[in-house]
Amino acid sequence: MAAEEEDVWAKATKVADDLYEIRDTFFPQNADDKTSKLQHESDLALNLLDSIPAAYEYLRGKILDVVPDYRKEAEDHLSKAVKLNPSLGDAWLCLGNCIWKKGDLTSAKNCFNLALS
Repeated sequence: MAAEEEDVWAKATKVADDLYEIRDTFFPQNADDKTSKLQHESDLALNLLDSIPAAYEYLRGKILDVVPDYRKEAEDHLSKAVKLNPSLGDAWLCLGNCIWKKGDLTSAKNCFNLALS
């Protein structure tokens, strides 16, 4: 990755981590406010990732997977990430979490094992 892409990657990584911080610590009186905030911040983060020509599938999937429900789009991006780079342990972990949400525990366990290897 070029230096400019690495800077964008670092910023996008921080934004993705911040999204999970919001998810875990932001508890407004109206639950829809939390969903709206997460959606808005996710959209901004995804726009940032779009500026990276390649190698963004992992973070795109992680950002899409921030919501509690299963999202096929998140699984698709995380699957692409581990196909492009099978040594991305964090991507395997996120993929396992995503697959777990849809109830496929055997595949999720496989992803978790690959994350540890």
